[in-house]
Amino acid sequence: MFNNAHIESKMEALFTKKKVFLNPKCTINEIAKQIDESPKVISTYIDETYKLSFKHYLMQCRIEEFKKLVLEKDNKYDLYGIAQEAGFNSKASFYRAFKKYEGITPGEYRNKFKIETS
Repeated sequence: MFNNAHIESKMEALFTKKKVFLNPKCTINEIAKQIDESPKVISTYIDETYKLSFKHYLMQCRIEEFKKLVLEKDNKYDLYGIAQEAGFNSKASFYRAFKKYEGITPGEYRNKFKIETS
């Protein structure tokens, strides 16, 4: 487990409060600059804390944001439009990542939620 509480608090501020992952061009280098650490330190922190690469960590953050947003909006909103709000900039990569991490398509996710809460 990563023991640097200083990095943890900076990462928490960037990802939870500022939601830097909403920027489709977010990179590990930009994150490193913002918290005055090296990209290697950021990569190690994410790997040891979440067992993910930076790229996959960003995808998971974006998927979680999409899931939150899609449940707040009614069905008239386009799924890819909501995905863009969550930081995705490619329809194909969004659908592929969502299916990989959630095991269902974004449309199935929205429909499942609507059925469960009706």
